Amino acid sequence: DHEGFARSARSLHNLIKAILEPWAEDGERIHVAGDDAVIGSAAATSLALAIHECATNAVKYGALSAAEGRVEIVCRTAGDTFELVWRARRSIAGDLGGTIDTDWAPEGLTLRITAPAERLET
Repeated sequence: DHEGFARSARSLHNLIKAILEPWAEDGERIHVAGDDAVIGSAAATSLALAIHECATNAVKYGALSAAEGRVEIVCRTAGDTFELVWRARRSIAGDLGGTIDTDWAPEGLTLRITAPAERLET
């Protein structure tokens, strides 16, 4: 029915896949899993901007900048809370043997990269 089609077109998974389609290539590099949800236009705009920013960075500097790179996006709903986890395979962990921690505080993003100091010389 029309209402069911309209809801499915506004799903979170459909939004993510549409944004990431230019980089999906063979369908193996980007994987979307977990809970799907109907999203409104304001939420879609905010999420689209965030996902596009992550994708742009992954293409320029991270997992999607190399043929072997992979991105996994997992969506979870637990009670009244929604969570989207973006996992990129390559970059800091692969190249530097380090980790990246992020904190999305209301005033902005804090990104903490740690790696063995000797890896900076390679």
